[in-house]
Amino acid sequence: MEDSSAQAELAAGGQLSPGKLENRQRWEKLRSIKVFGGSSHPELVEKVVARLSIAEGQLRRNKFANQETQVELHESVRDEDVFIFQTGGLPAVNDHLMELLILSNACKVAAATRVVAVLPFMPYSKRCKKKTRTTVPAKLVANMMKTAGITQIITCDLHAEQIEGFFDLPVDNVDSTPLIRKYVHENVPDYRDCVVVSKNAGGVKRATALADSLAVNFAVIHKDPGKQLALVGDVAGRRVLIVDDLIDSSKPYIQAAQLCKQMGAVDAAVVVTHALMSGPTVAELEAAGAIDRIVCTNTIPQTKHLSLCTKLHVLDTSPIFAEAVRRVHNSESVSFLSRHVPASME
Repeated sequence: MEDSSAQAELAAGGQLSPGKLENRQRWEKLRSIKVFGGSSHPELVEKVVARLSIAEGQLRRNKFANQETQVELHESVRDEDVFIFQTGGLPAVNDHLMELLILSNACKVAAATRVVAVLPFMPYSKRCKKKTRTTVPAKLVANMMKTAGITQIITCDLHAEQIEGFFDLPVDNVDSTPLIRKYVHENVPDYRDCVVVSKNAGGVKRATALADSLAVNFAVIHKDPGKQLALVGDVAGRRVLIVDDLIDSSKPYIQAAQLCKQMGAVDAAVVVTHALMSGPTVAELEAAGAIDRIVCTNTIPQTKHLSLCTKLHVLDTSPIFAEAVRRVHNSESVSFLSRHVPASME
């Protein structure tokens, strides 16, 4: 360990090299931090704590006979910055949300300095609009998190920007664009000639952001007055990247890929941040001849999906979240991650 060698140099009366001094200072700053993982995504938590070179916080989770959730901390969090990882998505989004609230409140009453919820995929983020005789569940969830004692949120690619306004506390919405850009640079042949496509008008802002980052053209699919899908843009003879924040059902993406192929595209890839893919979606995407590959991140566990879909490529977000945790703990800018890639990913 570099820190052990640094201690040996100090004990011998020597001076630390600039690199070792920086590593030691960084390690010292992380001594008052605790990272706890909920039951939704243990693999991601393991990767994050490994990158931070700290141990995962010890706790005990269980359910009573009536299915009520119990969480017990097995170590002190007094005067510590606590980061709790819990993602939304299938199959137990409600159980995971309740577990997050109970764990957060346990840390609050145990005198933690800060309780930061790290939510790679925000639960109920799709339910962010008011409809007749309904509530806005995303706003309700935000209120519940504050009441539980959460003092800050770290998340990734919120479904809608207005969700940040639902919270009366700081929200760091990390952008996955640098990670996706890196994948395209390394894996898409002649990527400078590809076209980024939005499958509907609502996704234009996201598509143009990636297109600008890659310095390529973009196109948009919309419904004409006859309710038929129409493509605005030129994709003939080019590879297309059909971009959105999440994929749950397959139909819109299959239709978009088919239209692009009809208009002359030579290759169609679906690129999303959050791959929910509930029900038969995975099988339908695997069988869709118009879609050549699906690229997503691991904000939601993808182990099962990988075993069912040969087209699926999963990008690791753990360096992004680890760096976000470090920056929040050290009071550094998190917006840096919207423009840059963490060092180990370069």
